Amino acid sequence: MFPGQQKLKWSRLDSILLLLFVSLILWFGYRIEIGLSYQWNWSAIPQYLVRIDAEEGWVVNFLLQGLLMTIKLSVWSLLLAMPLGLIVGLLRVSSHLFNQLVGGFYVGLLRNLPPLVLILLFYFFVSDQVLPRFGIADLVAATPVSVQSLVVFFLTPVAQLEAFLAAVLTLALFEGAYIAE
Repeated sequence: MFPGQQKLKWSRLDSILLLLFVSLILWFGYRIEIGLSYQWNWSAIPQYLVRIDAEEGWVVNFLLQGLLMTIKLSVWSLLLAMPLGLIVGLLRVSSHLFNQLVGGFYVGLLRNLPPLVLILLFYFFVSDQVLPRFGIADLVAATPVSVQSLVVFFLTPVAQLEAFLAAVLTLALFEGAYIAE
């Protein structure tokens, strides 16, 4: 025992509370096991992974498309978040008060803002109002087919490009705050 530390005693009330907690967990388990009569149909999952198309043959379906899109979003947002987090982290340890305040404000704001609020804000405002003004999707649509296929492979289809960029920017800002911390 360390100096200044007192020994904790196990009381009868602690035993009763532990017994009640374990009983509650067992009761929930019983209710879930007996009360739910849902039969899981795991054989339906493969049809959402790949499908057979009459023209193209085997085609990636919804679950694998979602997995690939998640990986693309994660990679691109991390590539943007790392330099952003480094810059903001350096601002926070700067010797100038203004730099410390700017870095602290950024980290404090984005770490305390619920991610869903930030995602909705960027999706409905940035991807609908701001990014179309830059004409990024039109610019990519005017490029040769080889460039468009690279955009589709590394990012997303041209029709979804603005929403994808807004998602990458949202995640990069959010991850950048955690990297800076």
